[in-house]
Amino acid sequence: MTLIEYFKDASTTWKVSIFTIIFGTWPLASVLILTADPDFFVSLDTIKLALISSAIVTPFLLVNASLVSLFLNPSKPELKADRGHIDVLSSSVMISTFCTTIILSFGSLSALLGATQKFSIGIIASLEVLFILVSAISAYKERR
Repeated sequence: MTLIEYFKDASTTWKVSIFTIIFGTWPLASVLILTADPDFFVSLDTIKLALISSAIVTPFLLVNASLVSLFLNPSKPELKADRGHIDVLSSSVMISTFCTTIILSFGSLSALLGATQKFSIGIIASLEVLFILVSAISAYKERR
């Protein structure tokens, strides 16, 4: 099966997630690279920029997808939907992609508005910690 055939068979949720990662999170990571070191940004070709942007975005996606999957697979039987593992995975990836895009948007916006690099990273880290805390508290309350 070629990549194009696989993409044709993919669900809409996977297509939206891939589209958002490519056109939503990678450009935001590129903005962070540009504001951190403009000379380095200019020296990169497209493939290297995509790889470095992926390296910035991937930890956020993994952490957020793990947390979101806690909500999509609740412990209480009355909250469970009749969905397969692939549906839960694709939904958690889509929601985590959306959350990651929002988190990186605030950091990139602050960098574009002239904030220091430490301040922009602080905004991103603070929002991620807030997302983790809200997720943990919600999961704790749901499991009680």
